[in-house]
Amino acid sequence: MPFKQIRINCCRHHLVYQNDSFQGLLNLPEVASALADNNAGKNLLASLVGGITLIVVLAVISMLIPHIPDMPQFADRTMN
Repeated sequence: MPFKQIRINCCRHHLVYQNDSFQGLLNLPEVASALADNNAGKNLLASLVGGITLIVVLAVISMLIPHIPDMPQFADRTMN
């Protein structure tokens, strides 16, 4: 994999050959972009769990916002 060779050799570009024929230069951002494009949207379960978690967190926050003025009184009663 070109990514490993780039990291091992600490270089910025990788020469790409196919059957002794020079194909071009490859750099780390191109590799990262290709990997991201290749894996985009493939993990539906992780996206679904992340989306549900975000919705639940936002719902809890929105339910607690009206109770902000009561929180100092509640804390005072709890501490005494």
